[in-house]
Amino acid sequence: MGKLLNALLPAAETFVRKRAKEYVPTVENNLVSSSLNVISTFFTKFVEVDGEYEVPPELALALPSLIEKMVLFGVVWGSGASCDTASRLRFDTFLRGELETLGAAEVVALPAEGLVYDYAIDLESNTWVGWMSTIPEFTLSPK
Repeated sequence: MGKLLNALLPAAETFVRKRAKEYVPTVENNLVSSSLNVISTFFTKFVEVDGEYEVPPELALALPSLIEKMVLFGVVWGSGASCDTASRLRFDTFLRGELETLGAAEVVALPAEGLVYDYAIDLESNTWVGWMSTIPEFTLSPK
């Protein structure tokens, strides 16, 4: 986790500062803090509460193989969320290139189609899924 985070986070910050336009201006420490906050949300399931874990043992065993995906997701939504549409296209290309350069593309196994913004992590299956598939169907009541 440390190697990927230490490589991606500063590079993503630099990209956002120098090559992206933001809908709402951010400051560097906010990008770092936001990225780490997003990553930390994944770990709440793995923290013991009142002597018990909220996560099944199988998922706990899968944690090492999920960490790189969690880091990438955190960098995308913590550092790249404020980018405008055109900058998101460039940020996607940039991050995919960084993953290749770091030799992490196969480990992260992000689908080639779509943008990095299009995916969420399904922890149980250890796969990327379209984030829209994570939203329950909503039907508006006619009343």
